[in-house]
Amino acid sequence: LGQSMTASFVAQCALFPMMTNPAAEAVLEPFKHKVKGYKISGAGGGGYWIVVSDDKLDSFIEIKIRR
Repeated sequence: LGQSMTASFVAQCALFPMMTNPAAEAVLEPFKHKVKGYKISGAGGGGYWIVVSDDKLDSFIEIKIRR
């Protein structure tokens, strides 16, 4: 899941370079090595960073996915 999210995000940014910006990237940068994947939510970007992680991260809101 994490790798697929990141691959999707990278592909979207290649197609739509304005989907992210240096300020948004700076928020995620300290956590990139702690997560399995990441993506910006929302149609056209401008949403929240969604990350996949095995560990709880400070200052992040944890969600649970029901099956």
